[in-house]
Amino acid sequence: MDINTNFELSSVDLDNEFESYESPFHVTETPVEASKMVAKTRITAFLRDIIERAEWTQTEAARRLQVDQSRVSHLMTGKIDMFTIDSLMTMLDLLSVPFSIVNLEDGSIRFEFKAPELA
Repeated sequence: MDINTNFELSSVDLDNEFESYESPFHVTETPVEASKMVAKTRITAFLRDIIERAEWTQTEAARRLQVDQSRVSHLMTGKIDMFTIDSLMTMLDLLSVPFSIVNLEDGSIRFEFKAPELA
């Protein structure tokens, strides 16, 4: 399974002549809230990719993730506001996805995932 399993979250770079943003969330949210939203977006996309590649129905994914089918529907349609980072990490755990969160010296956070072997 070829899935990008590394990504970094960093704060706004204010040293440039023009303000640039890490993500669209950084335009309207505080840096902390924006970083959470970026993390939820990326974890949700990772989980959705696993479900699609495994060709699971929403019912099968719900069984494996120990949630209602409606929660899988929210996951598949990118409704990140319906999830906490904790709940998404629980889903990673239930799929036996090894992950780690690394705090970098520059204040950014790196999430590392390893795609699971799917049966």
